[in-house]
Amino acid sequence: MMRFLSRLGKGLRGPAGRNFAKIVVYSAVCLVVLAALVARIGNVDFFADKTSYSATMPDVTGLLVNDEVKVAGVAVGKVTGISVERGKAVVSFEVDPDLELRRST
Repeated sequence: MMRFLSRLGKGLRGPAGRNFAKIVVYSAVCLVVLAALVARIGNVDFFADKTSYSATMPDVTGLLVNDEVKVAGVAVGKVTGISVERGKAVVSFEVDPDLELRRST
């Protein structure tokens, strides 16, 4: 293992090593930008703390997974899943943990 690391260190010196370092930095920056785009376009919150709920509804036509959950017109979370049980739709969703939901909401 030490022999491999020694050869790798010698190989990275000079112009080839600088080019390799540039490629590594460029790749890391590209991955960060890609993750930011995925989070923004895909409506994905990495590291977000959310509270999960589910609601039974008679009709959810037009509702999709990752749609916003709104309370009084303000986005407070997103839909995480839609399923059917006994002919009714069960919608799973996540909201901000500091939001208090009541039965009438």
